Amino acid sequence: MLLVGQSLLLFRGRLARALAARDAAPLLAAARAQVEAGAEALDLNAGRHGRAGDLAWVAAALRPAQPGLPLWLDAATPEALAGALRECATARLPSILVANALAVGAGPLDVPALALLEACARTGAGLVVSPRDVDARDMPATAHALAEAARAASRAARSAGVAGPVYLDALAWPPASDPARCARSLATLRLLRDAAEGVLLVAVGNVGHGLAPDAAREVRRLYAASAVAAGAGALILPVEDTATVRAVRLATGEAFPADPAESYLATVGAAVASGEQPHPPPAIAGPALRAAWRLLFEG
Repeated sequence: MLLVGQSLLLFRGRLARALAARDAAPLLAAARAQVEAGAEALDLNAGRHGRAGDLAWVAAALRPAQPGLPLWLDAATPEALAGALRECATARLPSILVANALAVGAGPLDVPALALLEACARTGAGLVVSPRDVDARDMPATAHALAEAARAASRAARSAGVAGPVYLDALAWPPASDPARCARSLATLRLLRDAAEGVLLVAVGNVGHGLAPDAAREVRRLYAASAVAAGAGALILPVEDTATVRAVRLATGEAFPADPAESYLATVGAAVASGEQPHPPPAIAGPALRAAWRLLFEG
């Protein structure tokens, strides 16, 4: 199970100021904190208007301190991602890189998308495939449509020579605002698991949006345990949230339950894995976990 630290936001606050000033110290400190909390990869998020040169600079600044850690270059356009990969290669940056993400729909890949595949192939980088362009704003696509689009893009990446890992994003959504899409993400994981053409991925941090901190934590840890059971092999999550990280370890069998709530988290996956609605947590597990179950599984 790969734990990817939730985005280091390069377009906001102190990290944006550090990037503008080309001051590596705050970036190094933020990266170190995530690694010490358990991150096994870092997501460098340049945002909607992120530039290739900025991503390449941050990757070069972090690499000496984190020589073996995968760096996920996160930007909104394939042009920015391809440019960042090329700049890293030109600088001979010894790096394990992943382009996050290539948005795909149901149709053929366009020229910028194909250029990103070429850049990944030339540099040995991995790739995240996100089937978010299949969705219509007011009419969610089916789990089958998302899974097929992700698989098709994964096959295209391999045909283009991408040798690095390909991650298939199952599109986690917050149940507080869109319970149907949240439930769909688990169904998408199950479909992809049954005919996997890459490593299955969800952004666990997304499911807590719109909730108070305590409620968000409970939803994240129940969702994380469910996602592991449904087939996820990589999770983007706030690694400083120790309860959610522990829920992952419970679901994978790397930790043993210490209380009734954890006992539930360790066993809830059996139903999720088979596509059944899991039974609610027992009262002894506490009202917060029961409220999280209602959000995730009753909509």
